Amino acid sequence: MSDIYLVAGHPIGHSLSPLIHTMLFEYYNLDCRYEKIDIAPEEFEEKSKELFSVGVKGMNVTIPDKIAALESVDCVDPYALSVRAVNTVRFDGSRTYGYNTDGIGFIKALGKSGISVKGKNMLILGAGGAVNSVAKKSLMEGASKITILARDIQKAQALAERIGVEYGSLSDYEQYDYDILVNATPVGMHPNPGVSVVDTVKPDTFVYDLIYNPETTRLMEIARLSGAKAENGLWMLIYQAFESFRIWHGIEPDEIIAQKIYTKAGDTLNGE
Repeated sequence: MSDIYLVAGHPIGHSLSPLIHTMLFEYYNLDCRYEKIDIAPEEFEEKSKELFSVGVKGMNVTIPDKIAALESVDCVDPYALSVRAVNTVRFDGSRTYGYNTDGIGFIKALGKSGISVKGKNMLILGAGGAVNSVAKKSLMEGASKITILARDIQKAQALAERIGVEYGSLSDYEQYDYDILVNATPVGMHPNPGVSVVDTVKPDTFVYDLIYNPETTRLMEIARLSGAKAENGLWMLIYQAFESFRIWHGIEPDEIIAQKIYTKAGDTLNGE
């Protein structure tokens, strides 16, 4: 019988995780299958225990279940505990282990573009769940300064103080200098493309938009027109999935399958 892996969220909707992991299973000749399941946060602990009891080996967790996953696993990785969210669960037959792969996915995605956060001044737009992982990991990787900007300044303050970085109001965006600009808001995401969280981008900077659908967001267009380099969030999605795969199977996916998955995922998002 094939080992079963899942991605859980509420609503789960369209997820690229089955595509990514199914291609990895096939590439590495693993007898596994990957499915989606809708689990509400209040049901997560009970339902996940049921699933693991019937043979599920691992689970990816997306919004809004990451905190519920943190609270329901038997053991939590220190980094996942520090960002207060679990997006990967491993079951060894007796205990569940929780991890968070978002941060390493972000760092590897920037590396793919030849960008290091070390010694850089970073500006992160938004104060949602992904910001915690991105800011925390960037701090660990040596970013010299990180500032979180959000419309809800109290939310930005609470998050920034917990991580140990600076904060401010999104309305003051143009007053800030930065080497790396990260959009962690949903502004410009499908099905509402064509809008941007900010209207200007400084030249000679790097913009990373965590949105990957559409392929080119309005923010990315603004950035490139200004002379900045810009990339979408697809590589982050792929690399965080690769880290989950490594946790489950002890295999570090190579760049051959990485490029194949990137191409296939892009085609899928573009309806090809």
